[in-house]
Amino acid sequence: GELGVLKVFVTLDHLEKDMRNYLMDIIREVVCLNVLLIIVLTFFIRFVCISPLNHLVRFIQNVSEGDFSEMSDSNVLESYSCRGDEIGVMTNAVLEMRSNITEVLKETENLIISIQEGQLDIRGDTERFSGGWQDLLSGINNVIGAFASPVQVTAVSLDRVAEGDI
Repeated sequence: GELGVLKVFVTLDHLEKDMRNYLMDIIREVVCLNVLLIIVLTFFIRFVCISPLNHLVRFIQNVSEGDFSEMSDSNVLESYSCRGDEIGVMTNAVLEMRSNITEVLKETENLIISIQEGQLDIRGDTERFSGGWQDLLSGINNVIGAFASPVQVTAVSLDRVAEGDI
């Protein structure tokens, strides 16, 4: 025995409608996946690129305005320094800049304190620095020398007068 024959008749309109629905489902899925991908990429770019750049920009702006208060609180910047990309390179340059500025400020502060205490023979250590920082410290040393020399001559003259050697 045979069970029978089943004949199916499908019209082109029905096939076209099914195909259109199938394609629309695929398009909807692709659009949804693209939207999801855009959202993920947006968060990735924000946290991986834009957030570090914002920290760097804020830090540099503060330094450019003479605000060094955030210079000691830069753990966030230091966390970017180990990156192998441009942000890591830029962060390392900013941290080096911070270090140079801090050292020049310390050296200058030591010179000011020494001069205030009457130690006019003290000069800044220019060998510790390079480039513009070395030039700046050399200039400060020259200014100290220009003021110290007449003061020392005057002191010697006053000592001679005090001893009666007029």
